[in-house]
Amino acid sequence: MAQSYLVRTDSVKTFPDGSVRARSAYVANVLVKTPGAEEFTLQLGIGGNEAAVPAAEPPVSEKEFTALVADAIERASTR
Repeated sequence: MAQSYLVRTDSVKTFPDGSVRARSAYVANVLVKTPGAEEFTLQLGIGGNEAAVPAAEPPVSEKEFTALVADAIERASTR
């Protein structure tokens, strides 16, 4: 892995009727360098469904998402 970042985004919508909905997601962008010196970008994202505020949470924890990203990097860098 040459570079990476992991971001959690939280978005909130307010509708004309005054109701409020929120959605949370994780996004990772990783610049992967293979043993053969090739470089490519790996992008991985996961988001939850919209929910009433403040209940919106991503469908997995940050720790679980980080583990998914690490597994994807491992698999991609050995190809």
